[in-house]
Formats: sequence, C-alpha cells, structure tokens
Amino acid sequence: QNWQERAGFSDEDVARFKAEFEAVDADGSGCISLKEFTEFLAKIGRQPATKEHQQKLLRMFRRKDQDNTETLDIQEFLQLLREWANEESREVRNRELDCAEQAGYTEEEVEEFRVLFKKADSGTSPIGADEIIEVFRQFRVALKQHRDYIKILLEDFSPRQFWFSPTEPAVHFPEFLLVLKAMQDAKIVG
Repeated sequence: QNWQERAGFSDEDVARFKAEFEAVDADGSGCISLKEFTEFLAKIGRQPATKEHQQKLLRMFRRKDQDNTETLDIQEFLQLLREWANEESREVRNRELDCAEQAGYTEEEVEEFRVLFKKADSGTSPIGADEIIEVFRQFRVALKQHRDYIKILLEDFSPRQFWFSPTEPAVHFPEFLLVLKAMQDAKIVG
C-alpha cells in the first residue's frame, strides 16, 4: 500500500488497525457502522468525550462514508481514523497554547516542562499525583507530603474523562502546565 492508501499510517499501524477493524466488524461484512467505530475508539481510549466531539465524529463519519451505506470499509476507516487523530492533535495543541498562555510560560519553558512530563508519563498519558511526585523525586524535590494538595490541583484542572478512576484525577500535558504553575505559585516547587 502506498502512503495515501495507508492514510499516512505506518505499515505496522495499518496491520494493527486492520486486525482491530476485523475484531470490531461483528458481522464479518468487511464494513463497520458508526457504533462499531465508536466501540473501537473506546477500546483504544480515544472515544469522543463530549457531545460536541460526538457530533464532530458523526460529521466526519458521514463525509468518509463515500458510498452512503452508513458503514465504512477498511479504506474509509483508515481515512476517518487519520482525520480523527489529526483533529485530536489540533485540539491538544490549542489547549497547550491556551494553558501555556494562562500560566505565562515561554515556548522554551513549555519545552522544558514537556521533558519533565514525559519523564512522568509511562506511556499512558495522562499522569496523576503519584507520577508527578515521582518525577520530582528524581530531581531531589520531595513532594510526598503535598500529595493531597496535588490531587486537589489535578481535580481542579483535569476534565473528568482523563481521570484514572472516580478518585484518581489525572492530567494531560496542557493541564499539567496549569498544575505546575499552581504548584509554583504555592511555592511547592521552584
């Protein structure tokens, strides 16, 4: 397959998505419905979290459904998945810019904090209080005694859909910038 047929995904990603597509294709028709696509997104942790996102996904689905069957074949599926991933990336970048501006951070500071966040992120993004405490511990900054306060900050700045559980709030990188700024303002970190 060429790059366009793969919707910009690597051969390995296409193989993985194809296997997941086949697993979600309940009737084995070679096509999936919007419901099946939404189940797929939930399975990989990228389901639309808000009513606005659900409506956006529906519009995207209808645009990619070129034969108007209310289903997607593998090619349409890959194209929709690429468009959804691009939309998510745009939204994250916009949230990041907004949060950096709210916190008053420069681009250089944001990049330094991204390195810090990636040290805390075990590849699962978002991160919670324990990951934040651990990454600062690596820099010899003890935060364990501030765990409850950090959790409160995470609750304040984190959309609920990012939480690990009903009692474990967590943040993605953009919101991490706001948590970090609040920790600096409280003189917990420098």
